Amino acid sequence: MIVVSGPPGAGKSTVAKALAERFTVVYDGVLWPPYAALFATAAGRAFHYALLLPPLEVCLERVRERSDHPFSDRIAATDMWRSFDSTKGSLPTLDALDPPDEVVAEIVGLVESGILRTAR
Repeated sequence: MIVVSGPPGAGKSTVAKALAERFTVVYDGVLWPPYAALFATAAGRAFHYALLLPPLEVCLERVRERSDHPFSDRIAATDMWRSFDSTKGSLPTLDALDPPDEVVAEIVGLVESGILRTAR
């Protein structure tokens, strides 16, 4: 299982959709780093945690430009971005600035190397 997480506008849905074409279980959602271990316990298994964290300005621009998503609160998006940034710790983070296929390739490489593995 691969969890694709990050703040609004990080590219989670786009990347998760592309990942799902290669893997069968992909969770796309807002899962803060401190809760990853609890999520693994609740899921009953370890998983790969891919944290997408583009610069704040990029996330806000993506939130502003998208028309196919109901979330558009820039203040909440800023608060969530800051929360992710402050709680990422030593987790590998991807800036998700490259095209989705390249971000997927980077995630696949990290999964295959075991770097993104989260213990339960």
